Amino acid sequence: MRRQKSNLNNLSLPSRVDHLLWEDQTVYIKRDDLISPLLSGNKYRKLYYYLQENLEHYSKVVSYGGIQSNAMLSMAALADEKKVPFIYYTRYIPKNLPKDMKSNYTQALDLGMQVKVMNVISDEEIRSSLLEIKDENTLLIVQGGATKEAQYGIEILAQEIIKWKEKAAIDELVVATPSGTGTTALWLQQYLAQEGIDVVTTPVVGDSQYLKQQMQRTASNMSLPRIITTQKHYPFAKPDLTLYEHYQYFLDKGIAFDLIYSGVMWQALKENLTLFKGKTILYVHSGGVMGNVSQLQRYEKLFH
Repeated sequence: MRRQKSNLNNLSLPSRVDHLLWEDQTVYIKRDDLISPLLSGNKYRKLYYYLQENLEHYSKVVSYGGIQSNAMLSMAALADEKKVPFIYYTRYIPKNLPKDMKSNYTQALDLGMQVKVMNVISDEEIRSSLLEIKDENTLLIVQGGATKEAQYGIEILAQEIIKWKEKAAIDELVVATPSGTGTTALWLQQYLAQEGIDVVTTPVVGDSQYLKQQMQRTASNMSLPRIITTQKHYPFAKPDLTLYEHYQYFLDKGIAFDLIYSGVMWQALKENLTLFKGKTILYVHSGGVMGNVSQLQRYEKLFH
C-alpha cells in the first residue's frame, strides 16, 4: 500500500536568489531546491516537458540507473502524478539497504515504482537493451533525464537567470551547476552564452571526457559549457571529509545542498577561482537533498 502522494499540482517556481559570503566574496544561489521536495532543482527543469504533457496514451514510463538516484525518485513522482506505471531498471539492489529508512528508493516504492534488476555490467547495457524492446506505448526517459525534451524547462530557467541578472545590474555573470550527464549545463550554455553569460560545470560522474560524451549524445554539434575539475578525484557518491565540509558550511548558513554533487562543484570553484576574477558567481541549486538521508548514514560510519 502506498503511503505517499506526489502532489505536483500547481507547483510555483521560486524567484528567490540568496546571497552569502564564501571564500571572501559574495556568491548568489538560485533556490531551485524549493520547487518541490520530490521534484526540485534540475529534475524539475528536465522533466518539465513531461509535466505539461498528457501521458495517458503511454502504457508505462521506463527509466534506469542507480537505486538511490534523485532522478529516479522524481520520475516516480512524475509517473504517479500522471497515473502511469513506472518501471525502473537497475543493476543491483544492495542487500543491506534498510527498508525502514526514508530514502530515495523507499519513497519511490511508496509512489508505485516497480523495480527490475538486470544482470549486466553497466547502465549503458541497460540503455541498449531498453532501446531494443521499446515500443510506441512506452515512454523511455534515459538515465538522469538526459533528453532533448529537457531543453524546454531549462530554457525557462535560463530566462529567469537573464531577468535576475538585469534586475540585479550585474555586469559579468558566471552560472555554475554540477554535472552527471551534463544536460542542465549543456542547455544553459545554449541559452545564456548568447547573452554573454558564462556557464561552468564539473564532472561528478566519470571524468571530463565522459561528461563531454554524455553532452554530445544529448545534442551533438552544440557548444559546450566550460568544464573545470578538481586536483583530487572524488569517486562518485563516496563520502569524503572535504565534500562534507562544503555541505556543513552552507548548512550553517541556512542552505542544505545535496551530499553527492554540490560538494564537488564547490571544490572545483574554489580551486579555479582565479578564472572568475571580477565576475559574479550564481550557483543554481540542483536540488537532490532528499537523498541526504541515506548519504548521511554513510558519513556517520566515516566519522566513527
